[in-house]
Amino acid sequence: LLPSTQPKDSKWFEIINASKFSHLLDQGFKLNDDGLFEDLKFTPKKALSAENISWQRPHQLVKNPKFISDGQSRSDIKQGFIGDCWFLAAIANLTLCENLFFKVVPMDQSFSKKHGYVGIFRFHFWQYGTWKEVIVDDLLPTIEGQHYGVSSSDPDEMWSSLLEKAYAKLHGSYEALDSGATRNALVDLTGGLSDFIGLKNPPENLPALIKRGLEMGCFFGCAIVENSSIEYGLKFGHAYSITGFIEKIIDEKWIRLIRIRNPWGNTEYCGPYSDTSKFWRIFSKKERKEINHSFDDDGEFWMEYTDFLQLFELFDICHVYPDILANFRLQCEMDNLQKSTWTSCIFKGRMSTKKDPPLYQFTLTKPEFIQGGIMIVSLLQKYRRRSHKKNLNIGFSVMSYPNDEEKKIGDSYFAPIREISMSFIENETCDNETYAVQPRIYQKPKKSKVLRASRAVKCARKKFKKRNSQAEQKTKFIIRVYTNMTIESEHGTIEICEKSFYPDAQPEVLNGTTKPSDLMHK
Repeated sequence: LLPSTQPKDSKWFEIINASKFSHLLDQGFKLNDDGLFEDLKFTPKKALSAENISWQRPHQLVKNPKFISDGQSRSDIKQGFIGDCWFLAAIANLTLCENLFFKVVPMDQSFSKKHGYVGIFRFHFWQYGTWKEVIVDDLLPTIEGQHYGVSSSDPDEMWSSLLEKAYAKLHGSYEALDSGATRNALVDLTGGLSDFIGLKNPPENLPALIKRGLEMGCFFGCAIVENSSIEYGLKFGHAYSITGFIEKIIDEKWIRLIRIRNPWGNTEYCGPYSDTSKFWRIFSKKERKEINHSFDDDGEFWMEYTDFLQLFELFDICHVYPDILANFRLQCEMDNLQKSTWTSCIFKGRMSTKKDPPLYQFTLTKPEFIQGGIMIVSLLQKYRRRSHKKNLNIGFSVMSYPNDEEKKIGDSYFAPIREISMSFIENETCDNETYAVQPRIYQKPKKSKVLRASRAVKCARKKFKKRNSQAEQKTKFIIRVYTNMTIESEHGTIEICEKSFYPDAQPEVLNGTTKPSDLMHK
């Protein structure tokens, strides 16, 4: 160690020379005189430009800080002054799946020096095909002694504040987290496939998707995007989590309720089926207890599905495993999908408006025991948050090569969003043969002025062309191909899809009637 970074206490010098911590010195961390690490690459000045911010460690904020207190829950998330409701809505969903939560938030961490506390914490985020470890020090932004960022309903609990800081470091600053889509954060937390649905014309099978998805490990979010007339306490330009769904037959009619959470940790919906609504009288006390119905102003509320469609505009989806997506889009039988082994093939590359679009080939072979061959293709462009740039207009085409002749079988739409996907099923386009995916960036032609033919035009031609030439647009991307068939490729990375986060439990049915304990699909 250099003298300027060498701690006074020799016992900490011994600790950092241990294999567990010595690598941090090469990653831009410095050990201070108190034996705690400081992040020199993500300093307070780089992390946040807001004024009157005081950076404090958790033991300076509370007497007995805890990393996780009494287990993780949705109540651990209360938004602060940072406009990252989309990310907080995602981590509220993450608490519903313990296996995934502890993949992102390793549980072998604490504030006890006996257990190795040295002022740093680590988290994992999925980034374009691989899980990336992000390490941060535990200096947190505060204002007037309170958290500037997210905090927990338990003031001693710190995991959500530290996870937010790690995600901010991943993207360059806290300001880079201002506004976004919940589905994009969920991809970073799960490695799943993102999708979205406009609720002005929702598909008829959307209730079945929500019900089945919550049972099988999908994550959902919703938002009101436009500045429309908002009623009943809802906020526009704000992201919410979807955390539950119930169905009940009353007077021979289906009543569908959806549970939603505001990442503020307060400010709830106040219409029918809100916390104190008289409509809850049709549910027994036992049923209300089974679905954790609460009168607390904790940001979580229920509303009727029909009201949900009228008041919300955008429905975000993250499919952790591809079978729910295939069931929803292609109407495939769920029992057959659950028995399938899904394989992914990942291609990584770059594309530019100044170069020809790349082409990625692969071959599919359907085993005899597969009843229906399925192929899901996704194009995911690299985030541009660090450079504060908007997403590019991306899209892709899929081609097949029957008898070595190219045949286009699908074109996606072009949109300035992070991920676009298409699905194919056997007997339509997907069969035993070679396929290719070609990603592209759409660049809207620049309007040019019509000039009269004259000497001025000839003299200014070079300047005119230069002035009207379009700047190059380029991005990194990954293409993901999911299939229940055998896939081969010379250039792609092929992996068996992990089922460790796939719930095994199924709802119990007694005499054809759903038991009260099964009303909520967690």
